[in-house]
Amino acid sequence: MSATYQSGVVACAALRNFHGQDFRAENMFAALKFGDVHMLVTLIEAIDDLAFLAGATATRGLRDVDALTHRLYNPVWSLGQAQ
Repeated sequence: MSATYQSGVVACAALRNFHGQDFRAENMFAALKFGDVHMLVTLIEAIDDLAFLAGATATRGLRDVDALTHRLYNPVWSLGQAQ
């Protein structure tokens, strides 16, 4: 869904680039360059999110490590419940 939204942003920027200007080669090149860079950032963002989630999942085994606090794995809303 994010890629669809970002594609819309790229299309809107391309239309604004062409509005009031001719479809010259340098305008088309500028729009394509912006689209390439913007979609590359979107791809890197998705990979970064997956890496962060993988790192968070890998820390599940650290629940018994004393260096980590009790609140890290028990949110505030669950402290009032019986354990």
